[in-house]
Formats: sequence, structure tokens, C-alpha cells
Amino acid sequence: MRPRLSATGRCAMRHRGRGASRAPNPTTVVTTRVVLQRIAAPLCPRPIRDSSAVFRLLGDEARTWDREHFLTLILDGKNRVIAIDEVAVGTATAALVHPREVLKTVLLANGVSIILVHNHPSGDPTPSEEDVAITERIKAAAELMGIRLLDHVVLGDGHFRSLARDGWRCC
Repeated sequence: MRPRLSATGRCAMRHRGRGASRAPNPTTVVTTRVVLQRIAAPLCPRPIRDSSAVFRLLGDEARTWDREHFLTLILDGKNRVIAIDEVAVGTATAALVHPREVLKTVLLANGVSIILVHNHPSGDPTPSEEDVAITERIKAAAELMGIRLLDHVVLGDGHFRSLARDGWRCC
């Protein structure tokens, strides 16, 4: 298992006044602390040049997953993987993903570009309409923040599909 970057939020409410029985008032302050774990060197010292490099990096591990896993490879300016964020683990046929959850960790890791990766436990890596739709949504949100979406790779049993290589307009 490769080390992953995780961003977790903890919320704490601080109340003004005395006593536990006092109800929160409009001046209640809510603070959020984000814990970020980083490693010193890139996870993959060689740049990711194409989708086959993504498959070599994650393909063997993905074959063991019985549910859909949605990951983000976070890249530095030289296209080296600086973090792998496991955004969601779903069911045998779907994983719930929102652009906000994808981009939160990218921003915290100072990522320059991203590659989306998920598996199809059925073994067939053909992208679904939902795969293309979420890729388009993530690309639009990422572009607003100056982050480049390079590809979305769908992993199957021993093979993969790349939305960028297959000519989808979403990458």
C-alpha cells in the first residue's frame, strides 16, 4: 500500500460565557483545523508521461479492489506524483465523488496538475456516461483554480482506458 495524502477536518466550537448550560450565541466561533501529512520526496520520481505509467503505478493494486475506488494523482510542476488521494470508496458499481472533495487535497498539497483514476470492479474499463460527466465537472472546477486535469484513467482487470488518449473532450 502506497502512502497517501490525507486532509481531515476537525471542527471545534468555542462558546463565550460561563457554564455548560449557556446556549451558543451569535458570536460563537467555529474553527476548523486541517491536518496535512506530506512526504519529503515525490512518490514516483519519474514524471508521468502517459496513461500506461498510471496503470503501471496502480494497476496491480486495483485488481484487488472489490469496490470502486476513486483516486487523484497529484502532480508537481514536473509531472511527478507528490501525493495519491483516495477521494472515495464506493460500491461494486459506483463511487460518490464531488469536485470539492477532489480539489481540497490538491490545493493543500500545492499540486499543479492532476490525473483522476478509478477502477471498475467488473473488469471492463469502458468509461460510463457518469465517468465522463464527473470528469467534465472536475475539469471546470480545477480550471477556475489554475489546476490542470491531464487525464482520467479507468482501470480494469489487466487493462485500462484513458479518456485523454481516447479523445474525450473532458481531458
